[in-house]
Amino acid sequence: MKLKILSIILCFCFIGATQTIIAQEDAPKEKTKKPFIKKKEPKANTVKQEKAEKKQEKAENKNQKKTESKNQEKAETKKIQLKNGPSFEGKIIKQTPDSITIRLKSFSELTFHRKNIENTFPQENSSLQKHSNKYYYIIDLAYTFGKTEYVDSYYNDPFGNPQIEIFYTYRSGFNTQYTFGKKINPYINPEIALGFMTYRDANFMPLSIGVRGDLLPQNKATPYYYGGIGYAYMVKKKNSSYDTINNNRGFFYNYGVGLKLKGNKTNLLVSLGQQSQFMKWREQIQSGSFQVRKTWYNRYAIKLGIEF
Repeated sequence: MKLKILSIILCFCFIGATQTIIAQEDAPKEKTKKPFIKKKEPKANTVKQEKAEKKQEKAENKNQKKTESKNQEKAETKKIQLKNGPSFEGKIIKQTPDSITIRLKSFSELTFHRKNIENTFPQENSSLQKHSNKYYYIIDLAYTFGKTEYVDSYYNDPFGNPQIEIFYTYRSGFNTQYTFGKKINPYINPEIALGFMTYRDANFMPLSIGVRGDLLPQNKATPYYYGGIGYAYMVKKKNSSYDTINNNRGFFYNYGVGLKLKGNKTNLLVSLGQQSQFMKWREQIQSGSFQVRKTWYNRYAIKLGIEF
């Protein structure tokens, strides 16, 4: 009896398991999603993109190099302030533990010992500073003294040999002069000058071109030289008995040396020089006879001036 009951229970379990399996097989299966795969771009587009990226990278590198070059140039251009007053601007081309060498805009090179340098600054770019570094102006006042040479030729017969007489006189006077110059380098600078001179026979206005330069530009007190040639034009005749032969003008030259004391904005100039003015005169003595006078107004000049 017990065996029959057990057999019946086993049969029911077998039938239930079989139905469960059939039900699972008949149930609709869920679709599994495939993972998203990005399509590859065409090869041609990839090459173009790479070329564009390389081109952009080259442009960025080029701009970066330009910027670095400009920054480097600005960094190399310095203003050197010396302890004794003057300053110089240029590119630093060489540095040692004891000295600094710079190249000026005129391509000349200057070397300074570090013990004489107070400080170094970046180059000043203001228009006023550039203008003041480019030109200079000088106003001179001079006391002149020396001898004047007269060479008189007396013509009794216009076709005969003249009788010549030479004599000298010692005179003094005053001069004023305004000078305008362009800075090229500390040792030589071209300039043009206009002045006013007083002499015994006439007053003149000399117009000349010349050069000027400092011998020790790194020092606060530096010796300098100057020189010029030109023509002086007569503005007032004092001797009414003579007439000019050379169109109221004559050859003029001057030269000298001096000492420049440098300040912050202006410089004081003291100099001793020589100047000479030539003039040719004519005087009618009587009918058929006349006198020709060649005059060299030679003077020493003690000058006091201000340079801006």
